[in-house]
Amino acid sequence: MSFLLIKFKADYADEFDVSGIMLQTSSWYEQHMKNAQELFNKRPNREIYFGTNEAVEYEGFDSYKRAFTVTELTHEEYSLFLHKIGPYFGHVCLVEE
Repeated sequence: MSFLLIKFKADYADEFDVSGIMLQTSSWYEQHMKNAQELFNKRPNREIYFGTNEAVEYEGFDSYKRAFTVTELTHEEYSLFLHKIGPYFGHVCLVEE
């Protein structure tokens, strides 16, 4: 198992970018992407809300996956991020059913 810094960046209606970071394990990320691909296979176009009426729109799984940049961290780097920032910062719009 490895530790990951997952960066999220997506465009909201050509008005501004929604961004955030999260710390997770590689096994969590792999399972999340597997689940996301299954959801997008059932319904390709999805909106993920991050406010009362603001949503990031995805046109398929590839569109969703491009919103993420993943960097592997050492245990020490992971611990430092967790201690200084916490497990999340900003917005990370995750598809879920």
